[in-house]
Amino acid sequence: RGYPIPQLEFLAIICAVFCFASVTAGGLTGLLSDSITSVHVISNDSAHHDHMQWLHLEYHSANSLHGTFDFTRHFRGEANVPADLASRDRIPELLELSAQLGITPTRLPMPPAFLDVLHRFEELFGARPNLEPRTAAQLDTENHTASEFVANIKSDGPCPLPLPRKHPCNTPPPLASRPLALLHKAHPTSSN
Repeated sequence: RGYPIPQLEFLAIICAVFCFASVTAGGLTGLLSDSITSVHVISNDSAHHDHMQWLHLEYHSANSLHGTFDFTRHFRGEANVPADLASRDRIPELLELSAQLGITPTRLPMPPAFLDVLHRFEELFGARPNLEPRTAAQLDTENHTASEFVANIKSDGPCPLPLPRKHPCNTPPPLASRPLALLHKAHPTSSN
């Protein structure tokens, strides 16, 4: 659709909220994503770009309603090969990998609630203008630079494990977010 990759990845996460709500009901479920931008927006509860701010609000609205994901972690792309193959339309490789793993990939229908989110996003922000095509020399330089960069990386983010031991809803809020009266009761000052 011509949108930047972070927006497309966040839209996919919102779609997952609707797709997997019934499967995750009643369990502690984590959103593990290799979209570091989306994970940072969700984890930090903030975004700078207007598209990402809007998508962040839509994610919270959908997830609050359905309770699909209880926590969010960055998950390295190397562990997400099937999803990457599908998103890049490399279906023959996806089918070959799936056969080796003894699984069958299944295309899920788009939930109407997600299609509504997508439609409102397109109405609000319109189509992204087409970028100038890059020359073969520019693409070659980008690929070479990216290969060197990837070869030098030891880690691209925090390890998503261990998983939280307590359900986030059962964890008391940090002291700074509690009303002052509750803080006084929780930590009385010594008198005398």
